[in-house]
Amino acid sequence: MEPATKKPKLEDNNDGKLSGDINSSDDVPFLKEKDVGICEYINSLPGFHAVLKQRYSDFIVNEIDKSGNVVHLTSKEYIPEEKPVEEKPVEESISGEVHSLTDTQRQAIDDGILTETDIEKLQGLVASENKKESVILKKKDINDKERRTQIHSSIRKCFTGLESSTTEYEGEKVIKVEKTSGGGGRSRNRYFNPWPADREDFCKFVLYKTAKDTMNAIWLIAKQLKCNHSLFNYAGTKDKRAKTTQEVTAYRITAEKLAGLNKSLVGIVLGNFRALLQNNYKKAVELILKPRPGEDDLTTSSRKIWTDTRDAREVLKKMPKRCTVERALLEGLLKEGENFSNALTRVPRGTRLMYLHSYQSYIWNSSEEIEDGDRHIGSWYTSMLKEDNLTPECFRHKNKSYALPGDYRKIVIQPQDVSWQTYMYNDVNCSLAMSDLDILENVPEPQSDKDGKFKALKIEMSLPASCYATMGVREILKCETSSAYQKKGNDPSYKGSDVEQSHTTQSEKT
Repeated sequence: MEPATKKPKLEDNNDGKLSGDINSSDDVPFLKEKDVGICEYINSLPGFHAVLKQRYSDFIVNEIDKSGNVVHLTSKEYIPEEKPVEEKPVEESISGEVHSLTDTQRQAIDDGILTETDIEKLQGLVASENKKESVILKKKDINDKERRTQIHSSIRKCFTGLESSTTEYEGEKVIKVEKTSGGGGRSRNRYFNPWPADREDFCKFVLYKTAKDTMNAIWLIAKQLKCNHSLFNYAGTKDKRAKTTQEVTAYRITAEKLAGLNKSLVGIVLGNFRALLQNNYKKAVELILKPRPGEDDLTTSSRKIWTDTRDAREVLKKMPKRCTVERALLEGLLKEGENFSNALTRVPRGTRLMYLHSYQSYIWNSSEEIEDGDRHIGSWYTSMLKEDNLTPECFRHKNKSYALPGDYRKIVIQPQDVSWQTYMYNDVNCSLAMSDLDILENVPEPQSDKDGKFKALKIEMSLPASCYATMGVREILKCETSSAYQKKGNDPSYKGSDVEQSHTTQSEKT
């Protein structure tokens, strides 16, 4: 809640500082609410004095994902990933069909960028122990620059450890493919990351932090991993003076490496690791072969054999021929053993894509609609910008780093899942709210002391994106929420020693 009011002028004391203090004196300069446009209350009900955020545990924030689920840290462990798929020499059947291909290699063939012969040559190059060996690929459309770019890109995606270039060979333009050098050699990317082609690029995890804002926490994680912080993405920055939980995605960083940071990070805990789309090939196999309701007895009994024995050969003997997906997967398991990733490539690509698209549909169906604002708000918005010699077009900056597309948001919202509870207590340093880490580590839940000399109010609420619990508490208290005011309020000598303490637990939807 941020009331729409006329923007105030900032008072400057010729020293670059704002004037005013919590006692309406000009002696102590500090930033006040009105300096950032917070000037009104929704109602005229009386408030009361309380202290906010004296301890980090006084403000607990849990992100709410797009499906409406509150994000929690429930585990610091990780599920070991499948071992990287080793490139194998091509195996050909009587029909000449190429086997042991990765999804990316099959896609390159399907798209007509590389041929089966190209793939065979490159697989042989990967398997070769001769570091100086190279492969020449002759392509009919090599004079097309866009086509050459596609070929080079496809080779990089299909084969870890290979790099390609366009050169002259025997009087004609060709693609030359070589092994990348280990270090300081010819590899043009000093940050080269040998990432298996069949491993999903993103790992999603839960970030729990105390006394750090999100950007600082990400910077510390990147520093520990010796990688660029731009490899991490998150929905929004969570408060510094709080205990917060949110989801983060990491690009080409394994769950094992992330989990290992828990031994050295201070005030930061990482957990609930999963790849996107989960990269748990074993689980994918189990989901395809597990029993399903409503199927005929023969199919059900075949699936039960898998559940009981994990014997692909026996299941294949019983599985009806009409179950083409299951049979293709079982044949892959017979050939590849526990290499679940390669076994899944036996399932037709269209079917595998359908699985992914169905999950996309699930996400779409769970999304909320965005409501358009009305034209009067647009006029008010334009006039506000005009005061600073700006227009809405200014935000469509030609430099994308400064471009702000914007969105609509409601001026007033009603919090959901609101609950409150009072506590009596004596120790101002005692935590009165449970964080995710407290629950995970089985910390005893705080109890109210009926003889306590201080009273605390604990409020819980769920809020949509761009709404803030602090503004909700401000509406209740009718007092300044600036840090200077709250710092003064934390002094026991201020307004007497019998100070009421307010604790808020917030869930933000992003």
